[in-house]
Amino acid sequence: MRVRSYLLLAACLFFASPAAARAQGNPWTATLYYGPSTTKFFVAAVESLKLQPTGTMIGLAADRRLAYLGWDISLAGEGQITQYFFGHTDTTVALGLGFQADDLFGYKRTSLNIYDGPSYATDPPYTSIGYKGRIWPSQRKKWQNFIGVEFAVGIPWDRHWDAVFRLYHRSGLFGVYNESDDDGLAFGAGVRCHF
Repeated sequence: MRVRSYLLLAACLFFASPAAARAQGNPWTATLYYGPSTTKFFVAAVESLKLQPTGTMIGLAADRRLAYLGWDISLAGEGQITQYFFGHTDTTVALGLGFQADDLFGYKRTSLNIYDGPSYATDPPYTSIGYKGRIWPSQRKKWQNFIGVEFAVGIPWDRHWDAVFRLYHRSGLFGVYNESDDDGLAFGAGVRCHF
């Protein structure tokens, strides 16, 4: 019930037309990205500095600024769909809230976006890679938390396009959604369009 309430609230905020949204620029962006994916635990990947890819993933995300908070930071919503290839195939759908920080350290047309919210997988992976490369059976929970982080830099010759680097991660969020382990980690590069 808690997940459904969060989804409904996020959807209402995402598709709302807020008067407080930032007046300059276009409030919507769409990002298409592609890169390696793994079922390795997030902390294990950071600790070992080895991703151990088990496939690749393509993602399409739509973001919208909802309210300008000041200091070039906005509250934002994101909807995202991903498809995993090579190895275990899976499709995930995610909806989240987060923050967009623009013009980082005074550099124009740069941004760092962080999103968090529920995600749904159609066919979760059967195994996860733990510490020291050990293979664990996955709990295969369909509803999990997602975290999305995106860094973007404007393409000089067109103000509507950015080059992006993205991280996408799914897990049970330490028992908030479920007791499941990590079920996905992907890094990708791509493009973002403002509209």
